[in-house]
Amino acid sequence: MKMKALHRCCPQATLIQPKLPPSHRLRPLRRYKLSHRFTKLTQQYTQRTRKRLFVSNSIQTGFLAAIYKRLAIRDDEKEQSRKYRRTVFTFEGWKEHRSINRYIKHMVGLLESRIVRCLMLPICYVAVLSLVLCTYETLRLKLACLAAFPSLAVQSNAPFSLTSFALSLLLVFRTNASYARCLDARKLLGSILSGSRDLMRQALTWFKKEDGHLSALLKRWTIAFSLTIKAHLWEEASLEEDLQGILLPAEIDHLVRSEHPPTYVLRVLAEAINRAGMPRNKVCKMDANLSAFTDAVTSCERILREPIPLTWTRHTSRFLVTWLTFLPATLWTQCGWATPAISVVIAFLLLGIDEIGVSLEEPFSVLPIDRLCELAQANIEEMANDAEHIRGMVRAAAAVDNGERSQRSMPQNSLSYPSRGLPPGTGAGIV
Repeated sequence: MKMKALHRCCPQATLIQPKLPPSHRLRPLRRYKLSHRFTKLTQQYTQRTRKRLFVSNSIQTGFLAAIYKRLAIRDDEKEQSRKYRRTVFTFEGWKEHRSINRYIKHMVGLLESRIVRCLMLPICYVAVLSLVLCTYETLRLKLACLAAFPSLAVQSNAPFSLTSFALSLLLVFRTNASYARCLDARKLLGSILSGSRDLMRQALTWFKKEDGHLSALLKRWTIAFSLTIKAHLWEEASLEEDLQGILLPAEIDHLVRSEHPPTYVLRVLAEAINRAGMPRNKVCKMDANLSAFTDAVTSCERILREPIPLTWTRHTSRFLVTWLTFLPATLWTQCGWATPAISVVIAFLLLGIDEIGVSLEEPFSVLPIDRLCELAQANIEEMANDAEHIRGMVRAAAAVDNGERSQRSMPQNSLSYPSRGLPPGTGAGIV
């Protein structure tokens, strides 16, 4: 009481609560009841909170899982659709490709384009962002309660003017680098096809007749080499199934179990050439084809396993997404509600260039390697089947040519001179 009176008289004085004796404290039973009630309420609140958080996390997790699943399906479809780009042109295909109606055809099939379907998610992101910005700016101008909020529109185009050329250079250089990789891959596959034909031609021409079994072995393993290249560069290819009917079961088993099938095939070919008993210069020429095969396989592995520097790819993606994120804020001042449509078109064009570069970066999955293997097999088998016919035709032509030469040479080389002491017309002819 004295302390309270002192505090009323002098408010500046510090009020010190006296320490109560143990008799003034709550009884143990009462303290237990209050503590138990508080604990129970706390547990109930905690359970409700956990339940709400669990439901919220479940919704978020389910939403993210649905998005991820959708993206995974889209990525799977994207990878599966690459096989449909393995186009081999014919004369009719080139005529259609050069047709003036290609513009109408390409625009009509825009929504069915694989590029558009692959880019649907980032394009929708730009569209939603543009709609949100346009809605916010419109409500800020029409509602007085939002007038104090800042505008998100960018009044100056200088930031985009200063960065657009850098973005263009990144996209163009990346696309050119990807196309160069695709062109190199196609040249390497062409060199393998050309080398297979040349190797078989040399074997059919230079191998002796008694080495026919070596010629047949070289034919089978040359065909197998192109198939091992396909299995080496395609994920979905099955080497064991492709080699059925070409190699013997024991040969297939040894080839499949080898660590590097293309090198195994080249070793078999080199051994067959070495056992043919040809002159050294011919062996060296055939071995040069095998060395070219080795270089081609190594170059294909380099393209397959070493992408364009990842820093380049990441920075291009980040630069592009950041640029497109702030694009609607720049367009709003001049374009108004046309901003979403313009932003979507610009996003499609720029993202499409980047997507083309990414698609061409690994070119083997879009190149018709199976068609090259079929062509190599058909050419090699045709060369082997026609070998005897060509030899017979050349021998017959050589025999006819030799006969004609002998007939033409007879009047010139058969000169008659009269013998001494004999009358004219009775001398022996001297050739």
